[in-house]
Amino acid sequence: MICINPNGIIRWKVYIEHVPDMIPTGVSNIVVDRNGTIYYIVSWANSQSYTANLCRITQANTDYPNQLCVRNYQLFGGITQPLAYNEIYDLLITAVVDNKFGSVSAAIDKTSLEILWINRHYFGAGTGGHYKIDNGTGYMYWIGDDDYLLKFDQKGNHTLIDGLVEIVHSKPSQINYYM
Repeated sequence: MICINPNGIIRWKVYIEHVPDMIPTGVSNIVVDRNGTIYYIVSWANSQSYTANLCRITQANTDYPNQLCVRNYQLFGGITQPLAYNEIYDLLITAVVDNKFGSVSAAIDKTSLEILWINRHYFGAGTGGHYKIDNGTGYMYWIGDDDYLLKFDQKGNHTLIDGLVEIVHSKPSQINYYM
């Protein structure tokens, strides 16, 4: 990764942390928080296993940035992996691979880089899941290949949205609803 100033001069280079005996299989977009800290995820795999590195670059506004990467196989995201920053709750929101559904939503604490929750319910699942964060309220909206629209709070509690009416469900397996 390189940082180029407005004049086109390279300010710094940071190398993506390599995982031995694996090849990179995907990367998230890059997000930046209010303090200028940069976050991204790189997924790695070989014929027998997979993992991912969640990386944070601090001091990016200087000539000597500091990169910290945390390896966690649960963050594996495939070829393209969305990553967003929830300013209200200081969370990183992404989609991770799930063997049953393709991909599901997950929240990461941006300070500790630990996973806070992964939505393993069938709602919003699929490799084509998309989400948007409302920076005014902090709510996260997710729509997946199953065409369900969900509203999540910072703890992963979700509400199924039916037009303008929100329906809270505690047992998702009992719902036969299609938008």
